[in-house]
Amino acid sequence: MLWRARGSIRRDAGAADAGRVSATLQRIASLAALVTVAVLWVVASDTTWWRRAELAALDLWYHLRGPVAPTEAIALVMIDETTVDAFGGWPIPRQLLGDLVDRLIDADASVIAFDLLFSEPGRQVRDSTAGRSPDTATIDRYLLQDDRNGRLADAMERSGRVIVPYAFVFSSDRANVAGLPDVIAGQAFGIVRTAPGRSVDLPVPAGLIVPAERLAAAAATLGHVSVLLDADGSLRRDLSVVPFDGLYFPSLPLEAARLHLGIPRQAVVVTMGETISLGDRTLRVDPVMGLTVNYYGPEGTFETYRLADVLDGTVPPGAFAGRVVLIGASVLGLGDTFSTPFSRTLPGAEYLATVVENVLRGETLSRPAWLATVELGAIVVLGGLAFAAMRAPAIACALALGFLVAGWGAVCALAFARLGVWIGAVGPVLSVISVGAVQSVGALIHERRRRRAADRSARRLSHYFDPQVAARLSGGKGLEQGPQTRQAAILFADIADFTAIAERLSASDTHTLLQQVHTRIDRAVAAAGGTIDKYLGDGAMACFGTLAPTVEAPRQAMLAARLLITDIEDWNRVRQHEGEQPLVLGIGVHYGPVLVGDVGTARAAEFTVVGDAVNVASRLEALTRELDAALVASDAAVEAARACGAADELRGLIPKPAVAIRGRQQAISIWLLPRDPAGNGDSQEAI
Repeated sequence: MLWRARGSIRRDAGAADAGRVSATLQRIASLAALVTVAVLWVVASDTTWWRRAELAALDLWYHLRGPVAPTEAIALVMIDETTVDAFGGWPIPRQLLGDLVDRLIDADASVIAFDLLFSEPGRQVRDSTAGRSPDTATIDRYLLQDDRNGRLADAMERSGRVIVPYAFVFSSDRANVAGLPDVIAGQAFGIVRTAPGRSVDLPVPAGLIVPAERLAAAAATLGHVSVLLDADGSLRRDLSVVPFDGLYFPSLPLEAARLHLGIPRQAVVVTMGETISLGDRTLRVDPVMGLTVNYYGPEGTFETYRLADVLDGTVPPGAFAGRVVLIGASVLGLGDTFSTPFSRTLPGAEYLATVVENVLRGETLSRPAWLATVELGAIVVLGGLAFAAMRAPAIACALALGFLVAGWGAVCALAFARLGVWIGAVGPVLSVISVGAVQSVGALIHERRRRRAADRSARRLSHYFDPQVAARLSGGKGLEQGPQTRQAAILFADIADFTAIAERLSASDTHTLLQQVHTRIDRAVAAAGGTIDKYLGDGAMACFGTLAPTVEAPRQAMLAARLLITDIEDWNRVRQHEGEQPLVLGIGVHYGPVLVGDVGTARAAEFTVVGDAVNVASRLEALTRELDAALVASDAAVEAARACGAADELRGLIPKPAVAIRGRQQAISIWLLPRDPAGNGDSQEAI
C-alpha cells in the first residue's frame, strides 16, 4: 500500500538547466583564464613584475641545487682590512701592486686581472732614507702623485699577461675622458656579425672611466667591468658585449678567459643576439648580449689569499701556477659588492671569477630559443590538466593541482641543476593556479547559490512536510539516489469518531482543532527523533529510522507514542474543564523493512515509505477501536524496542496472542495499552 502526501513536489527543470549553465560558464571562464595567462606570457614576460617572479623562482633553483665547488683554475688575491692597515691605509700604493705582479709572474700565474679602476693618482710609498721630513702640505701632494717610478706599469709590461679594467657609464658627467681613447678603441671585437631575424637591445653608454694612460698602455689587454642589475637589484648577467662609438667591446671576464685559453683576438667572433665564439667554444647570449651567470656559492667559494700574505711570502710556492688570478678589494665600504642568489655582499672580484669560471667550463645559464615553445606548451597542457582535475573530489583535486605545480617546478629545477638551462616557471604555474582559482570560485558561487535555493525551498516545503524531509527534498536528494530498503518503525495516530465531532463544529473550528491535534503529534514525534511522513486528516503517519538508519528506531517510536498519549491526556483534562468532548486517540506501531525514496514522476513526485510494515502499522491503529486500546504495537516493534534498552516506553503494555489483521492472511502477536476511564491510557503493568 502506498501512502500519498496531500501535496506533491514539482521538480523544477529550470534548476537543472541552471546547473548546466553554471558548469558551462565555469568552463568558459577557465578557458578564458588559460588564454589570458598565455597572452600575458607573450606580451608581459619582459615586464618588471613578471621578471621579478621568474628571478625569485631562479633563486629557488639555486638553493635547491646548493653550492657547487669550482675548479682550481682561478684564485683571488684580496685587499682586506689587514692589508690596508699593514700598508698605511687606502688606496694601496701602486709600487706594492707592482711587487704583487712580479710575485705572480714568478709564481707562473696564467692571467693577472685587476678589479681596481686606476682612474685616479695612486699613493707613493714614503722612502725612509730620504732627507729631512717635508711639511704636511708637501706630504699630501707627494701622496697624491702617481706611481712616479712606474713600478706597477713596468711589472705589467714585463708580464704581458695583465688585464686592467675600465668602465662604461650611462651618465656623461661621470666619465673621466671625452670620446673614445685609442687605447680603448684597440680592444674592440674584430669580427661582429648580425644573425638574420634576431633582434638585440643593447644598453648604450654615455661615456667611459678609463685607467691612467701609462697603465692602460702597459696592460696586455683591457676589459670593461660595467654591470647591469636585474629588476630585484641582483647581479645575474655579464655584459659581455657593450657598444660604444660604433664599436663593440668585451668584458674583463671574457678577456681573462680568452688570454687563459691562448685565443687571439681575431679568433673571437660575435654574432649579435645569438653567440660569442672563443675559438672552438660557443657561448650563447641573451638579447642584451649578456652571459647569464651561473653562481657557485656565496663569498669564499673561490680560493682566496690576502695581498699582505702574498707580499710577505707566506703563500705556498706554486699556489698560483697556471691559474687566472683576480685582484680586488674586500674592505668594507671600499670594495664593490653585489647581491646574488647566495649572498647579499659578494665581492666584485669573486663575481668576475664566477664569470671567468663559467666561460672556461661552458657553464653559463642558457635560455635557448626553443624554450619559448616549451613554456607556451606547458601553459596550455598544465592548464588543461588543471581543468580536468577540477572534476575530481576536493582533496584529490587539491593534490592534483599541487602535483602539477610541484612537477613543473621539479622539471625546471632539474633542467637548471643538470643542464644549466633556465626554464621559465611563472607561466605554467600561473596557468594551473588561475584555472584552479576560477574553477574553485565558480564552484563556490554555484554551491552558495544552490544552498540559498535549497534553504528557500526548505522553508517553503516545511509548511507541508516534516523539516527533515523538506531539507532532503530541497537538497535534491531523492530520485537521484533511488529508493533504499531500511529497517524502520512506523507509527499511525488517529482520533476516533472525528467525523462526528467535526459535524458539530464550523469549518473554521474544525481547522483549528486539526491544527491543535497535528501540533501535538508533531511535537511528540520530533521529541522522539522521528519524522512526519504525512498528515491524514485527523491523524498522521510518522517514521523512525528512514532518513538516518538507527537501531533506536523502535524505542523512538514507542517513546513518541507514550509522549503523544500523555499530551492528549493533559489536553483532555483542559477540554473537559472547558465543557468540550474529550478526544479518543488510537496509535499503531510496527517495525520492519520498508522501501524509502521518491515515487512519482520527474514533474510530480513525493518522498515516502512503501512496504508491508506501513500497511501493518495502519491496521494496528485501526485495531485500537476494536480492542479499546490507546496503543497497539506489534511484537516485532516491542521486542526490538526492548533489545535497545526501552523500559519506561514499554510500561503498561499487555501481550495478546496472535491476532488476525484485515487484508493479511498471517496473524501476528501484538501488545496493547488499554484506555483509561477518560478514554486514554491504562496503568496496568506489562506482562
